[in-house]
Amino acid sequence: MSFKKILGWSCSAIAFFALFPSVVPGAMAILVYYLSIIALIGSVISIIPNNQRQFKITAAIVLFTMCFINDYLRVLYQASHGNTLERSMLFCVYLIVVGFGYVKSKKQ
Repeated sequence: MSFKKILGWSCSAIAFFALFPSVVPGAMAILVYYLSIIALIGSVISIIPNNQRQFKITAAIVLFTMCFINDYLRVLYQASHGNTLERSMLFCVYLIVVGFGYVKSKKQ
């Protein structure tokens, strides 16, 4: 296996294991969000021609975590009452990283 495949699968694993502490209220939810974004950036780096599977899996896991599990960002039943502007900025960061991944995957 090449370095980029190992990097892609390890980023997917990091994003998956970040699901569990994401439920904890407070600062842990924000730290897990940043860890998930770092994993997503790593999976963007790992994109190779004809194989974007790791990026798609990581992006789906991070989106699921953000929308339904993360205590600070989830759409329904929010436990913490954060600022809407802050939440929308965090979603925009996700969209920007996914956009870079999409552009990189289409270039190759």
